[in-house]
Amino acid sequence: MPSAVHVERPNTAECPSSRAALYSRSLVIATPHLISVPIRRPAVTLLVSLNERPFNVAVPQVGNVNTLAALVGAGQGRVLRAGSCDLLSINLEPGHVLFRPLQRALAERPLQSLAPAGWTGVQDLLRRCFEADVPSEPHVEALVELCGRAGVALNCSLRPSDRVWELLAVIDAGFPEGVSLSQLADRFCLSESRLSHLFVEEVGIPLRTYLLWRRYRLAFSRLTGQSTLTRLASDSGFADAAHLTRTFVGYFGFSPRRILHSCFIQDLTRG
Repeated sequence: MPSAVHVERPNTAECPSSRAALYSRSLVIATPHLISVPIRRPAVTLLVSLNERPFNVAVPQVGNVNTLAALVGAGQGRVLRAGSCDLLSINLEPGHVLFRPLQRALAERPLQSLAPAGWTGVQDLLRRCFEADVPSEPHVEALVELCGRAGVALNCSLRPSDRVWELLAVIDAGFPEGVSLSQLADRFCLSESRLSHLFVEEVGIPLRTYLLWRRYRLAFSRLTGQSTLTRLASDSGFADAAHLTRTFVGYFGFSPRRILHSCFIQDLTRG
């Protein structure tokens, strides 16, 4: 069981190299060494060590564990210390078929250490995901099996409805310009307040949080040495370069420039 802690901010963040892949509803990151500052993502995160070196994950005021595998609930701040650890971070985003089932399972314990019994097959699959040139996305069935073997029961009837898929598709199609709340409300014949409530109820996070995350994903996928931060911010729907940088640090732990020099990024959303 996690023990309640006050999480201290590390003096410096460390991530000499990593590889990241964007999929339609997930972000998969493979890194051989990571010390993070506090970060927070609107995604359920599965963390797995694939070289038998435990890592430490701490959620402020909630818990602190040394483990080989853990689940962190969406929106939970966390600090990671994974020195010389082959760490695979699988971030399942709103709209992913397992996002709401995992959120519901983690409702009372937003940080869970996992010790799956007899999960060699799943472990081998995750190792292949980690070792690929571009980190691959694990099959949903493998993640469900892993959770089941660790005693985390998932209610898969909570998967997104057709209405949610349509709503998310309309929002995503509007980027980078964006779609206003009033436009969405008119499209779905709902009041703005009802739409906001419905989004939280059926997607699992506030609409504003979702929009910011999608802007971040867009900027993340476009991060190259050829773009100025001002241009990247404008092209991704951020107010300015400072807003863009704060978002990167809050979600990833590093500035865009630091990520550019230490992370290989592949956008597979069109794959």
